[in-house]
Amino acid sequence: MLEAPISHFQTGLTRPCVTRDSDVHKFTYSMTTLGQMEQTQYPIDVGEVFLAGVMLRPHADIGEIHTPAIALCHWLPEGRWTDDEQDAFEDLGKQIALGTGASVLCFNFRGIGDSDGDFGINGWCRDLVSVVDALSDDPDMGDIWAVGAGIGGSVALNVAAGDPRIAGVVALGAPAEFAALDLGSDDFFVRARNSGIIRDPDYPPDLHAWRRELIAYSPIHHVRRIAPRPILVVHGARDELVPIGTAERLVEAAGPSTEKVVVPADHDVYADESSVEIACTWLRDQFKVG
Repeated sequence: MLEAPISHFQTGLTRPCVTRDSDVHKFTYSMTTLGQMEQTQYPIDVGEVFLAGVMLRPHADIGEIHTPAIALCHWLPEGRWTDDEQDAFEDLGKQIALGTGASVLCFNFRGIGDSDGDFGINGWCRDLVSVVDALSDDPDMGDIWAVGAGIGGSVALNVAAGDPRIAGVVALGAPAEFAALDLGSDDFFVRARNSGIIRDPDYPPDLHAWRRELIAYSPIHHVRRIAPRPILVVHGARDELVPIGTAERLVEAAGPSTEKVVVPADHDVYADESSVEIACTWLRDQFKVG
């Protein structure tokens, strides 16, 4: 059975040629003003780990309440998560905040950046649930949306399938299945330890369970449960890591409330300005509908 992981979540820049298929404990606040943006430290308490987070709000929305909130879910780095990668992630958040008018929470999943813990699909899903908990409890936030890049997009789809508090999802270059990404091999664990995304020498405690989770938590098995909430899948036509067929399978599995946009980019569609513009336009349209 593949339903168990979902219930577990609930408890605990050129103009593109586009083809479109439609049918913490206590929060610790430290504010910095960056031009048109207010930046606030926003840590998340998951229980066993703390996650580093930064809330980004356009000045136009400061003082307003119930503005849409976006949980921005990052990709899995190929190596060590560097300061440059963190800057790129937060720059993406700023583009989305300014492009949509929403508040954007850029948080680091466990094992990444200044967050505690070790990388794992189960853990990343629990992290996002805790992020949604925090945003739901924040009186300044309105509807909650998830935007994810790479594996972060897959996690966003998976969690949204079991958590109706997420109003919709944008998935940028998201894999349909984790097992196809070589995340359970011995070579992966060597790379993960060397890069620092797995820090505990005894982790994972059960390697067989880890490998089973790669199958059970794959969004292709659960994405149908998001409907009728909207999904946007943005995928690069030149993506060799996650081939375009992945996007087609996700859209087919998710149903008619899902749109797919193919852009002339590789896997890193989150770094493609036109892809970000497409995502922002789609989100603004959804906010109007909501």
